[in-house]
Amino acid sequence: MNRYEQRVSSVAATCRRVLFSLKRGQVAPAVIFATALFAPIVSTAQQNPANAYHVTILEAPEGVKELTVNGIGSGQAVGYASSVGPLHAIMWSAGAHRPIDMHIPGCSETRLNGASGKTQVGQALGPATNSDMHAVLWRGAPQSAVDLNPMGVSFSVALGCGGNQQAGVAHSGDPLEIAIFWKGTAESAVNLHPNGFLASRAVATDGRRQVGTGLAAVRVTHALLWSGSAQSVTDLHPVGWGNSYATSIDGKTQAGYADSDGKASHAMLWSSVARSAVDLHTANFESSQVNGIHANVQVGFGGRNGHNHALLWQGSAQSAFDLESLLPGYENSEAIAIDELGNITGKAYNKTTHRWDIILWQHLGSVPRQS
Repeated sequence: MNRYEQRVSSVAATCRRVLFSLKRGQVAPAVIFATALFAPIVSTAQQNPANAYHVTILEAPEGVKELTVNGIGSGQAVGYASSVGPLHAIMWSAGAHRPIDMHIPGCSETRLNGASGKTQVGQALGPATNSDMHAVLWRGAPQSAVDLNPMGVSFSVALGCGGNQQAGVAHSGDPLEIAIFWKGTAESAVNLHPNGFLASRAVATDGRRQVGTGLAAVRVTHALLWSGSAQSVTDLHPVGWGNSYATSIDGKTQAGYADSDGKASHAMLWSSVARSAVDLHTANFESSQVNGIHANVQVGFGGRNGHNHALLWQGSAQSAFDLESLLPGYENSEAIAIDELGNITGKAYNKTTHRWDIILWQHLGSVPRQS
């Protein structure tokens, strides 16, 4: 079972399969709860990474047992936490070390999976959602929550956002997962699932195009790029690799990773077509992966000797910079996401306290004009 199938199996275990009523490229009606703000996309100037970031350790909520960070927007890192009870969506506001609780009343579980500008996306489960998992859009506060679940669908998850769009998945009977995106409301949902694939998911959008993965009939995963419809799909899968995954997008550039049987994953960069694939892997590591991209900066991690190192690239394998070098006393780090201001969030293991900490690499350089 490859990584994509493992993810599908994990999701399927939490909810029942239902028929998905959306036709490709069409929208389904639903109740509108709120609207989203448009977040501008700006570029990050190239700098020596060693001098470009100030490191902050973001505090965990009181008594937390489980803590995860998944994204960042305008300096606000997002994720979820749990002490003993259900998971609660949390957000670290820009300039504040302690997170705020973004949990929605009437839900037993909430998670934040991504952020862009002043908007955040994730999922909620509980009586308020008829005990089904629903994709949710936030605008900085629990009371701003928008239920994005399309009519006729009992399971959906929002995984990323950008501009006025949100990207994610919904469940149906066949295929198991379907890629969709929204424009701030449940009724705006568009089915991106392409012909020729057993399942698909959209994980990120820059407000114009969407990226994610598709499970092909031969049970291999392909990185995919869409421009707002199922028919617009572009297969980014690079020649010579078994599986590929697009994790992030900014303008005409997409990033992710590829792997194959007997071959560790390599960080990848595309320029909208498969033949443009650039292998960002550096020989200093056994494996690598890009999780986020902004302008000409890519972030993720490289693995060696059983430990990961948070990495930053600037468009080439030779540009790889070890962000863990800015974290004395830490090991096993990962860069999870980068925002439109160049700020990076991730996690690392504190060798003194023997716990995982949430890290913010705050970008110190000036932000250029909107591209």
